[in-house]
Amino acid sequence: MKKIFILSWFDKSTVKHLRLPFSFYLMPVFLFALSQAGSINWLTTAIAFIILHLFIFPSSNGYNSYQDRDETSIGGIKHPPKVTRNLYFATFFLDFVGVLGALFVSVYFSLFVLIFVLMSRAYSNRNVRLKKNIRSSDF
Repeated sequence: MKKIFILSWFDKSTVKHLRLPFSFYLMPVFLFALSQAGSINWLTTAIAFIILHLFIFPSSNGYNSYQDRDETSIGGIKHPPKVTRNLYFATFFLDFVGVLGALFVSVYFSLFVLIFVLMSRAYSNRNVRLKKNIRSSDF
């Protein structure tokens, strides 16, 4: 029986599909929300930032790439590599760590992160494909 090491899921192709730099394009939204807070707990803010931008958003990008099997330019990658099963497992691992880590902020934050993960998966999943029902003309 072959041993599976979690780190082996994060090969070069997988890391590219997580599109970490692309996840930081959402940073202005986070900073705007932060600017509206009356008081700030910097520790929980930093934890929330790390959870969203290093775990949840990259996982969402990776899962979307896995489902779409993109071969043309996507989110900052001109020539995306072929997706592998490692990407699939890595996205679940990142989501798991993100939802658990969100408990350090609060139970409510963790619940909302879980809801985001589930909605993101439904948006991208080939069987559910919420993506196909949303048109830019609807906005």
